[in-house]
Amino acid sequence: MKGKAMNIGPADRVPNAATRQAMAEARAGQPLKQFTTAADCLAAAEAGEPTAANTRAYPAIVERAETGFGVCFPDFPGCVAKGDTLDLALLNAEAALAYHVEGLLEDGATLPEPSALHAAPRDPEMQEVLRTLIHLDLPR
Repeated sequence: MKGKAMNIGPADRVPNAATRQAMAEARAGQPLKQFTTAADCLAAAEAGEPTAANTRAYPAIVERAETGFGVCFPDFPGCVAKGDTLDLALLNAEAALAYHVEGLLEDGATLPEPSALHAAPRDPEMQEVLRTLIHLDLPR
């Protein structure tokens, strides 16, 4: 998988307008709908409604860096983000993941299923601060 090389920080490029628009619409306070059949869920996803079918949560590992925090994704080697504060690092991680996945999809790659939050072994050389899930709204 090629993906897009990424080390996103405050001044770096963020996802394109279509990706940002899709992310904003999915977060516009609309709760994810629950469906009784797979066909109903697929129809809603094709209609562009936010559903569990087009949303994934990938694990992210946050570490303390010399200045601020760094974030990496075990499921996407090479996809990293940074920020002066924990909040900024997590916001940048969300943008980095969306940008990286956008590149993978443009290359025709299949996305991996999210791994378990604690599946990645701990690195004794890393000052791990937090493990969390970063939600990703897949293109419709």
